[in-house]
Amino acid sequence: MLIEEKGIIISVRKFRESSFIIKCLLEHSGLIAGLHKTRKAKHIQEPIVGNLIQAKWQARLEEHLGFLNFENVKNTASLISGKKLPVLILDSAVNLINILVVEKEPHDTLFSSLENLLNIIEDYHDDKLEILADYIKFEVFELLGNSGFGLDLSKCVVTNSTENLTYISPRSASAVSLEIGKPYENKLFKLPKFLLPGESNDYVINDLKEAYKISLYFLEKHLLKPFAKPLPLARKLLQEYILQLS
Repeated sequence: MLIEEKGIIISVRKFRESSFIIKCLLEHSGLIAGLHKTRKAKHIQEPIVGNLIQAKWQARLEEHLGFLNFENVKNTASLISGKKLPVLILDSAVNLINILVVEKEPHDTLFSSLENLLNIIEDYHDDKLEILADYIKFEVFELLGNSGFGLDLSKCVVTNSTENLTYISPRSASAVSLEIGKPYENKLFKLPKFLLPGESNDYVINDLKEAYKISLYFLEKHLLKPFAKPLPLARKLLQEYILQLS
């Protein structure tokens, strides 16, 4: 079996003297792992997480580990080197994908969304709130959405109204209108307006903090705790980073 596609390196693990086991997210085939062999040398260049590659994966049978060779297309890691926030975002995204995404299952938009996120962090110029918002949209609409646990923010879960959407129910992961939710607001999340389609990009720090709290809640509820998976350290550090903003 042969797969040749554009991909993004998600994780790298050293294997024996001169080989690596690489996981990469392919454009059409999803997350896939393969053994990458290098020539024996004193200084072996390790494949770099986050890099955009042209991948070639080969195996006798689909269920085998397979061999993975690649050509670098873009070195994202070098483009964001020394920039704390872009590095945190990259690390959080790839670590969550590594533990949450099932291997060898196609995902319609996950690759393009991750590629777009990497393009955004490569162009980072101190616009902290904007790239933090872009990242949390990736978590909410792609990681949770691709796993079947996306938020329904299109209408009020009780009345079907599209007006005055103000809260999110932690039970249903759906929007709740101001009129319905006001008596129960201490039990609901406040809906960050930037998550709604068509809203302006005037990001408010408190909205961003709430959005990160909401995403973390649903990640842990549906994808981490039921499978005894820990929250990746990179995601914890990103959460701490945003909580310190003022």
